[in-house]
This record gives sequence, C-alpha cells and structure tokens, in this order.
Amino acid sequence: MPGGVPGDEQLRYDRVMFEARAERAWMEGFMMWDVPAGVHSAEEATAKDDCAYGKPAGEYLRAECTALAAGVPR
Repeated sequence: MPGGVPGDEQLRYDRVMFEARAERAWMEGFMMWDVPAGVHSAEEATAKDDCAYGKPAGEYLRAECTALAAGVPR
C-alpha cells in the first residue's frame, strides 16, 4: 500500500477480527500468516506495513492473545 498501512486502520482491522471470532462459539481461533520470525527494532517495525510490533495493533494483539491463552472470556 503506498505510504504504508496507517496504525489506526491496522488496529481497527484486528479489533473487528477478534470481535468476529468472539461472536462464534464454534471458532476457537485463527491463524495469522506471513509473520516474520526475526525480531525487528521498533523503528524497523514501524516502517513495515505488515508488522504490528511497535504500533497500536501490536499492543492490542498482545493483550488479546494473552487473555485468550489464560482462558479469559472475550
């Protein structure tokens, strides 16, 4: 995407995705692909449009995944 993905749009997308999953009792999860295994610095991650690390969506995903792993209903 020219100019990269705006952080607020990435966060909105991830929220909608998790909310849709929560509305479907039969759906226990989903897979996000093409996530690089290497660790980026926050500056490098911010420049990458496919990386949530260092952006608002990164914190949201961390909180949601931590809660799901702990069995906290969402």
